[in-house]
Amino acid sequence: MLHRMRLPLTVMIIGSCATLGCVDPAVRRGHAALGRGAYPTAIKAFTDVRQRTGPTVSIDAALASAHRRQLAIDAQAGQCDAAARHLEGAQAVSPIVLADHHALLRCREAHGGPEATRIAELEALIAAGDTRAHIYHGLMRIHMQAGRDAEALALLKPLEERFALTAADRRELAEALVRMGAEARALQQLQRLKADDPMNPVLRLRIAALLEKTGERVEAERVFATLTTDYPKNPVIFLQMAEFYARIGRDQAAAAARIKADELRGIVPVDRNLRPLLKSRK
Repeated sequence: MLHRMRLPLTVMIIGSCATLGCVDPAVRRGHAALGRGAYPTAIKAFTDVRQRTGPTVSIDAALASAHRRQLAIDAQAGQCDAAARHLEGAQAVSPIVLADHHALLRCREAHGGPEATRIAELEALIAAGDTRAHIYHGLMRIHMQAGRDAEALALLKPLEERFALTAADRRELAEALVRMGAEARALQQLQRLKADDPMNPVLRLRIAALLEKTGERVEAERVFATLTTDYPKNPVIFLQMAEFYARIGRDQAAAAARIKADELRGIVPVDRNLRPLLKSRK
C-alpha cells in the first residue's frame, strides 16, 4: 500500500523536472559561492558538475566567470602564476578574452617572472589579436636583454610599422645587426637616428666606422671631414680619423691627423734629431 502511494509522487516530480527543469544542488552551491565572492569554491562546484554531466553553455559560462574573477584578484595581489592558471582554466571553457591576458601582463610587468613564461604570454596576446605597439616592444626588449638578436630583429618590421622604436632601441638593434653581419641594415638604423640628431658626434663616428666596414671609404672620409669642421677642437675625432687613414694606407694623412690630435691635447712633439749632445764622461 505504501509503495503504491509513493509511485504517483515520483512520477509527479519527474514530470515537473521535465516541464520546469531541476537545478543540481552543486550548481546552486556554485552560484551561491559566485555571488558571495568565494570563487575557488565556485570553481570546484562547477568543475564537479561539468565532470559529471558534461559541458553545457551555462555551466561553462559560470565556470569561466569564476576563473576570471579569481584571476583578477590574484593578478592584483601579485600572484602571477596563480593568475596564469585561472587564465588557462577560463580559456579551456570559453573564448579568449584579451582583458584576461592584459591583467596577467600587468602582473608580470610589476612582479616579473620566468623569461620563457613572459615570452609565451606576450606571444599568446599577439596570437589572440592584440597587435599593439607596446606588446611587440615588450617582447623585443626581453629578447634583446637575453642576447637573442635574431628573435629581436624578427620583430623589427611590426615595430617599424607601429612607429614604436625609441632611439635606444635603434642603437641596440643596429649593434645586433652588426653582430649578425648585416652592416648595411645597421647603417639604415643609424642613419634614421642621425636624421633626428644630426650633430651627435658619437653617432656619426659609428656611422663612419660602418661605412668603412661596408667598403664605403669615400663616404667614411666625408663623415670625418664634416666632423672635424663641426668639432675642430675635439682630439678624439682626429685620433679616430688618424686610425682610419692608417687602416687604408694613407700614412701622410694619418700623421697629419695625429699631429692635430696631439696639439689639441697639449702634447708637444720633440724633435729627437735636435736634442743637445751630452758631455763626454772623459
